[in-house]
Amino acid sequence: MGPLRSICIGFSLWFVLSACDQEPDPCDAELPCLAELESDKWNELNPGGDTICSRGTEFGFFVSPGTVDKVIIDFRGGGACWNELTCSTAGSIFADSIDSARKHANMTPEEAEKRELYQGIYDRKNTENPFNDWHHVHIPYCTGDAHWGNNYVEYSEYVKIQHKGAVNTRAVLDWIKLNFKNPEKIFVTGCSAGAYGAIMWAPHVMNDYPEVPVYHFSDSGAGVITNDFFENSFPKWKAEGALPSFIDTLDPTKVDIMSTDLPYLYTSIANHFPERTFSQYTTILDDNQIFYFNAMGGGTSEAWSETMQSYSEEIITNTDNFYAYIAPGCRHCILHMNKIYETESDGTNLMDWLKDML
Repeated sequence: MGPLRSICIGFSLWFVLSACDQEPDPCDAELPCLAELESDKWNELNPGGDTICSRGTEFGFFVSPGTVDKVIIDFRGGGACWNELTCSTAGSIFADSIDSARKHANMTPEEAEKRELYQGIYDRKNTENPFNDWHHVHIPYCTGDAHWGNNYVEYSEYVKIQHKGAVNTRAVLDWIKLNFKNPEKIFVTGCSAGAYGAIMWAPHVMNDYPEVPVYHFSDSGAGVITNDFFENSFPKWKAEGALPSFIDTLDPTKVDIMSTDLPYLYTSIANHFPERTFSQYTTILDDNQIFYFNAMGGGTSEAWSETMQSYSEEIITNTDNFYAYIAPGCRHCILHMNKIYETESDGTNLMDWLKDML
């Protein structure tokens, strides 16, 4: 199956008093500003406040400064949880802390190379990587709610979860707004659960930066779910707070969100921002997405694949600015892998397709 529609200290009292009347510099914020961060490394920033991971550990995000005025906002994946069983199974079905992201960020280049990390769009040494000189903001995922939630749930006496993905994301976006006033371009992306974070938060970024070209790309998050999963998870997470309610068709006071699906979300967002670009990648038989589909009580791998293709066609039919790339095989997530340079579908190279979109 091929690509579908190719996508200071003052020196005088006068100086001090004058400075007080000016807008604060981003460095006056509680978190370090971009200019204070170390280059050639991932800097961990911990916003504190109401941010938190699912079992109460500290949330943080990571920034790798670039050399051009362009920004990647990158949502990390890591499964999901929606009931006592899935939320009690830490590590195997969802990430409940940022330890993995922190471990990867603190690795030496030699360790990272050995483990084949920092490939794909993370590889700053690769001149074929169109993002090698961009600022990169990486948003870890530790709340089991696809970066959408704002709720505390006691699933049982022993399973208590902070679904605060939306709270964490807003803290990161606030830092970004302070530090990037008018960048040349912004690329909002993420893989797996991060793909859903990307599509939900991309319209907020676009609304914050009306004059900046903002591009969206979801990696391996086709949104094929069961009705029961949506009805059980969305209210538990209180995900409606993450919705871009400035879009009438996504305002929960006007629309029954529980009756909608991912094509409706994509279509509503894309049509509200007709000058922006939205895109999605998946393999034809993504093994991880099929695993979760089965965990939700869904059907066969063939049923998942047919629905995925149907969803892509539906979004394309109802928008003019959505692009889909469906690759052969069963690989899940490709942004962080060198395979992104090698993947082809019907003679179209994935990285070339992505460069053309940008």
